[in-house]
Amino acid sequence: MFRRKYRKRSSFLPFVIFRMLLSLTIFIVLILGAYSAYKYFSGFDPLKLEPRLVVINLLGQLGGIKKPQSLEIQTNQEVSQPPPPPKTIKAKLVFQFILVADSHNDNQNLKKALSYAKDENLKFVIGLGDYTDVGTEDELQKAKKEFDGSGIRYFLTAGDHDLWDSRNRGTLPAANFIKIFGPPFQSFSYQNVRFLIIYNSDNYQGLDVQQLAWLKEEIARIRQENPQLVLAFAHEPLYHPSSERIMGKASDNLKKQARDLTMMLKDGGVKEIFAGDVHYFTGYSEPESGMLMTTVGALTAVRNTQNPRFVKIGIFEDGSYQVEDVEVK
Repeated sequence: MFRRKYRKRSSFLPFVIFRMLLSLTIFIVLILGAYSAYKYFSGFDPLKLEPRLVVINLLGQLGGIKKPQSLEIQTNQEVSQPPPPPKTIKAKLVFQFILVADSHNDNQNLKKALSYAKDENLKFVIGLGDYTDVGTEDELQKAKKEFDGSGIRYFLTAGDHDLWDSRNRGTLPAANFIKIFGPPFQSFSYQNVRFLIIYNSDNYQGLDVQQLAWLKEEIARIRQENPQLVLAFAHEPLYHPSSERIMGKASDNLKKQARDLTMMLKDGGVKEIFAGDVHYFTGYSEPESGMLMTTVGALTAVRNTQNPRFVKIGIFEDGSYQVEDVEVK
């Protein structure tokens, strides 16, 4: 029989220390790599997230929990805490609508969200951008087919992915979007509620002079008409406590515009700003202004740290409102 001869490791102290340091270095590199990968693909810094939220989210996805979460607006709940159970609102419900975001060509889930709105007799849909991966006319047309086929009224802004093809061809970044859907910023009123839809997904130019002038006119109109409630909507969050996917992520100059825009909307009577892009449902407030903010979860089934979802908002006769995170089934 043959016996395998084992070579005894050196017990020379410098070699032992060297091996330990090398093993520790490799371990640290692996941990940092996993951390960077999660941060890049999810858009969140896990070091800033509350561990309980991560565990709750994982259990929900693994265990198939479908019960939607609700966030009572008046609670001003921070992102580091799970949303409280919905409070009973005594005021009469006036109307409801949904927010959809970040379907990224997942038109099947987009169709499901729109069908939900139609079946529940909701009044309209507001889209927060990124209906496509690269914003070709063909991609945008396929998304438009779902919106048109739903039979429900919709109001949309563009996402940064919806601008890629136009920008690469050297035209106006929103050219394809405007051709298919129309202007990427607009406003409307319904039942004494004013809705401002802002186009802020151009990561290099931000809001141009024309849109800023329009927004100032809108704020002046709001002050004059004094609607019961004012809500604002955009693709990119103006601020987020743990995600880097915010306005100014590609240009530091736009971070100042985002701060100025937050103060402008706050002074103009806007109650809350809703945004997409983050691919995660969160409710929080901006520290300097105290402005309430919510990011809407993504409809896409890929590159999504949560199950596909959208948001339903109910408006009550006393001007209060309720935000509900709804998972696509």
